[in-house]
Amino acid sequence: MFVQFFEIFFLLKFDANPAQISIIFAIGSLFIAIGNILSPILADRFGKVNMIVITRLISVIFMMLMPFAPFLFLAGFFYLSRGLFMNATGPTESALAMETVDDEERTTMEALR
Repeated sequence: MFVQFFEIFFLLKFDANPAQISIIFAIGSLFIAIGNILSPILADRFGKVNMIVITRLISVIFMMLMPFAPFLFLAGFFYLSRGLFMNATGPTESALAMETVDDEERTTMEALR
């Protein structure tokens, strides 16, 4: 829910125009794709649980740094980094959930996620 207000944050704090915000969000979509591609590589290297914890922790750090950014470029970098690391956990999280739930309960678990 909080992420939906980043556009307003960029507008109010940095007086960013719609074109600047759109560029940040467009690059953010690319970073999400990169995060999804890196997910299995990181999971193989660090283990699923460690990878999820580490990438989520890094993404929270970047989110906490955003309000302290003195200019739009740095805040955009923090936003993009947060998106990369936060979304890198998605495929690994799904795989871990499927591994830990019985076959009969997978549909229910996925519906509740």
